[in-house]
Amino acid sequence: MHNYLQKYNIILSSAMSVVMLYSCSTTRKVPDGQYLLTKNKFKFDDEKIYGDVVDNYVSQKPNKKFLWAFPIGLWMYNQADPKYDSILNEYTTYPSEMRNQDLRDSLFIKYDRSQDIGKSLFKDRILHNWGQAPVILDHGKTETSAENIRKFFVYRGYWDAKVRYKEDLDSAAKKAQVTYLINHKDPTRINGYYYNIPDLQVKSIYESQLQKSLLRSRDILDQTKMESEIKRITELMRDHGYYNFNGSNQDIYFTADTLTSRKQVPVTMDIHKDSLDSPYKKATIGNIDIAIVENFKDFPEQMAVDTTIRGYRIRAIDDQFKPRALWRAVTLQEGEVYNQRNLDLSKRNLIAMNNFNILKSRDSLRQGGMQAPNDSIIDVLYLLKPLPKYELKVTGDINYSQILNLAVAPSVDFTTRNVFGGAENLSFGVSGIFGSVGNPKNQDKRLLA
Repeated sequence: MHNYLQKYNIILSSAMSVVMLYSCSTTRKVPDGQYLLTKNKFKFDDEKIYGDVVDNYVSQKPNKKFLWAFPIGLWMYNQADPKYDSILNEYTTYPSEMRNQDLRDSLFIKYDRSQDIGKSLFKDRILHNWGQAPVILDHGKTETSAENIRKFFVYRGYWDAKVRYKEDLDSAAKKAQVTYLINHKDPTRINGYYYNIPDLQVKSIYESQLQKSLLRSRDILDQTKMESEIKRITELMRDHGYYNFNGSNQDIYFTADTLTSRKQVPVTMDIHKDSLDSPYKKATIGNIDIAIVENFKDFPEQMAVDTTIRGYRIRAIDDQFKPRALWRAVTLQEGEVYNQRNLDLSKRNLIAMNNFNILKSRDSLRQGGMQAPNDSIIDVLYLLKPLPKYELKVTGDINYSQILNLAVAPSVDFTTRNVFGGAENLSFGVSGIFGSVGNPKNQDKRLLA
């Protein structure tokens, strides 16, 4: 019991010393007439919403604290001799290869400290570089932060939100806290959702998945939901053959009618290819080229095709891989309707083979006459670089438990690639755990196990 109290007193004394050191040093480098920002607070006049994210929109935040209690970065910065702050601030603006004694000496002369020529300032440089300068309250940034928070609420559908702020200044301690007072008020809601899609095929596809729409009548008019709906529609159309649909991010847009109300707003979604309402064209897969190279320059456009399998044009700088090893990974077929999911799946399959790095993955509209693109045929190219034939991985973990105490768990994995020429891999590994366990005959001793 005595030993326990003694340890408790030591811990308490150490903690009190840290607190006193912290309180005395945090404002050491805060200029007179300015304030160290110590806290941002948020108060809601109405229901608290988005309380866990509003801090992300504040442009000025207090110094980071270690374990939410001690700003160790600020403490380290303050331990550096303040007479060298200007020198070290300029010193760090130079590239690392220029930071040497000659540069420091030139700065000593520039800042009229010729008596310090030759000093390395090693300790001060470490403290200055690893530390964090005090965050000085900036009234302009407080105003900007309040406006950022207001815009965030407007973006999420609270069009009449108001955000005020209050700065609590402690002149004696040279510290400040900022409180943001948020009144988001009632949201604007969708009062009827409509759509206008002149292209009948696109309209049919959209209506087939209408139940998955992210926008509903009576929902809050949230801009993030509109963006997610645009993404959903874009992916839907690309999965049904419309290559590069909404590629300019101008095909899909929403119109909110606020003539009669700001709280109950009809919303219309429009899809137009252009101002003439030109019809969309479904694309089909054209040439599928797969090339095994060592670098980009190994694949000129005139490179001969080694073999063609199931419509895939396969080329290689040597014969280490059999052609059949490649076509199985590609899920595309020449002449089929373009589907972005199949392109993405083929790319993932090639990576999963663990035999290649993909130097280039390209899908593009086929060039027609006079270099004009053909807007309905997509040519695909996969440029592959073989991974090393052999790969050895050595890893290790350190574990602690009451049984094994401190233990080391090493593992070795060895992979041989393309064993039979068909991209087959052979892998094996060895792992174990080594530590010390209690000696059953003498509990004060441990055995290596």
